[in-house]
Amino acid sequence: MFQAQSSNSYYPYFLQDQFKIMQNEIILYPVIQHLNLGANWPRARATAALPTRSRFQILIRDMLRVESQRSSSLIDINVAG
Repeated sequence: MFQAQSSNSYYPYFLQDQFKIMQNEIILYPVIQHLNLGANWPRARATAALPTRSRFQILIRDMLRVESQRSSSLIDINVAG
């Protein structure tokens, strides 16, 4: 009943699920707010500040890369500014 679970089991959708979670608005909106992302972006200079929704879209489209390491369960998260 209390045997250790084997880590050898393979769940094919694990990485896909993790990618979706990391790119979700519920996760990224607090990150955008906490880090004040977008305050110094060139696109924000024309106006006082970009709305969070716009910053989220820029982050997902242009800056965030979530990739898996081949033959491992590691995930790389890269943000280019």
